[in-house]
Amino acid sequence: MDVGDWITRVSSIAAVVSVIIAVRVLWDSKSVLKYQTLAELTREYAQSEMGDHVKMLWNFYRQRNRDKKQVRSVFKNHLKEMDRLQDQSPHLLEEFGGTKLNLARRQVKHFYQRMAVLRKGGIVSNRILYRLWTEKTLQIISEILIPLEETLLDYRKEERGSELDDLEALYKDSNNPRWCKPKWWWKFVD
Repeated sequence: MDVGDWITRVSSIAAVVSVIIAVRVLWDSKSVLKYQTLAELTREYAQSEMGDHVKMLWNFYRQRNRDKKQVRSVFKNHLKEMDRLQDQSPHLLEEFGGTKLNLARRQVKHFYQRMAVLRKGGIVSNRILYRLWTEKTLQIISEILIPLEETLLDYRKEERGSELDDLEALYKDSNNPRWCKPKWWWKFVD
């Protein structure tokens, strides 16, 4: 074996080791990014503003006796009044309660939409997601957000998009006990 063969073999081994290290670093970086994304989601959910928005939506729902038809009707009236105020006296629009309700709806919907996209894209796993946000915390999607969004789409005469389907899937999958069991249980279910 001459020096050229020896150099070729050492270079090949070094290249393989470099690829293995690069793949490991990539894997670790991907895991860190996933956990940073999850930490950002939990931090956003824990903010007092988000809590106020969620509370406002639940209070609005409860004040209508949990009746989705009444919720839709009142929200549609809020939308009409907001349009009227926008046209006639925009300075009064900020004081109108329907504007605050609409802001709460939009903020909470965007949060859960981001969660649904991260879940659908495989960035946050179902097992982790549904341990942090249970069916009870996601119930706001089916009880309040979807009816309000559908009312808004009807009012604007727009088509329903896939984003509402993603939100519905996020809530429906939270009912799956598979995501809430301890890891040893998955061996028997999978």
